[in-house]
Amino acid sequence: MSKIMVELIGTAMLSLAFVVAAADGASDAVAPVAYAATLVCLTYAGGHISGAHFNPAVTMAVLVRGKLALSEALAYVLVQLIGGFGGAAAALMFRAGGSWTTAKEDAVGLPWVAAARASDLHAWVADTICAFAICHTVLHVTTTSVQDGNSYFGLAIASSYVGLAIALGDVGGGSAANPAVAMLFLVRPSMDALTLTRAQGFVVDADALRDAFGRLSLPIGAPLGGGLLAGALFRTTHPNRFEGAAKGAQEALAPYVIELVGTCLLAFTVATATSSSADNRSSLRGEILAPMSIGAVLTSQVYAGAATSGAHYNPAITIAVSLRRALAYWESSLLVPPQVGLLYIVMQLLGAACGGGLARLVVSHVGHPFAAVDSRLAFAAETLATFVVCLVVLQTATVARMAHREHFGLAIGSAVAAMTFVMAQISGAALNPALGLLGGLPYPWYYVAGPCSGGVLAALFFRVISVDSFAAYESRGGSSML
Repeated sequence: MSKIMVELIGTAMLSLAFVVAAADGASDAVAPVAYAATLVCLTYAGGHISGAHFNPAVTMAVLVRGKLALSEALAYVLVQLIGGFGGAAAALMFRAGGSWTTAKEDAVGLPWVAAARASDLHAWVADTICAFAICHTVLHVTTTSVQDGNSYFGLAIASSYVGLAIALGDVGGGSAANPAVAMLFLVRPSMDALTLTRAQGFVVDADALRDAFGRLSLPIGAPLGGGLLAGALFRTTHPNRFEGAAKGAQEALAPYVIELVGTCLLAFTVATATSSSADNRSSLRGEILAPMSIGAVLTSQVYAGAATSGAHYNPAITIAVSLRRALAYWESSLLVPPQVGLLYIVMQLLGAACGGGLARLVVSHVGHPFAAVDSRLAFAAETLATFVVCLVVLQTATVARMAHREHFGLAIGSAVAAMTFVMAQISGAALNPALGLLGGLPYPWYYVAGPCSGGVLAALFFRVISVDSFAAYESRGGSSML
């Protein structure tokens, strides 16, 4: 019962926050930020009790992953739907000044029309990918023994949502990739369908209710599909997480799959967040919200994949980490061998191509990078910005004494967001050779040469400034390559 109550209260509050924030035609960043902020605090508050799903798609993913019994999952989904409806109804009443009549007569700016786009391929793809990213993150940061006891799970989960939600704007189904929040689309039709008269009592307009339920195929079906896909992928790539299973080829492939999926989600976010053809794209989105969304998604995916692959998602980072290992060849526990790094780069290129392809199903013209700038200036900007990002990665994720610190994902995501802010108007701020594939082939040379040079420089500077990482071995009579 304690789990059920946590899920009920949490989902109701998420629904209320989303619906209130989405009213009156507010900026398309307001509702995602309000939802994500609420999600962070509720996830930390209820995670130790119920797992803090607050979303039938997450429950679906955890069920498929094998961490939840079917009966418990059904109970979760039921109370989540009830909580979503109740939270949306309360939000509508608040927005209407507490009057039932006013609430019926005034839609108070809520996005009712979004639910009517069930045949819109763009919305289906957007909501499915958003839900997949959330569930993929949840499964890795809350259901694996290797990440058990971490304190970043709430931040990672909320970051995965807010980054993609801001990038997609109003392209999705208008329900926060959460079937429970989609119950908001039933509130107004229910008010219209149930009419209280003195003579007849309640009169039910069956056609209105039937039409309302018919609109739910997108905001319910797409997120559940994303949750199912995330759960199935986890089972495929982590077979030894299940009782009686032994490590085999599937487990060996897990790091490469993580690199592909993480890079795909990053590329998808970059392409949609910076698209000039998407609806309601403004200078605010391009200059401020796009870097924030890219940094947030990267933060979530670094936390999700770090324990499996190291979460590079960038050939320049792989080059930096591989060279850093070559300069300290006696260290291996935190680093990736060169031959593995080469395969990582292949998967990153494939992931970026997949992300760009999926983005084209959502927006007609992907953005970023392809800035019309002087090539030499762009090369210098890309080198410098990627140098900063790679140095942050090396200092926070490859130093032995930092192995149990948990700020690495936030630091790396923030570094990418900061450098995107700084360099977007100068070079386009690719910071990643794989992202050049977003525009097809061939692409400007400086989007490859710049980031790769930045990665090499970061490894060399790391060797110079992180003397303590090498001194212990050398004091025992060893020698380094420099």
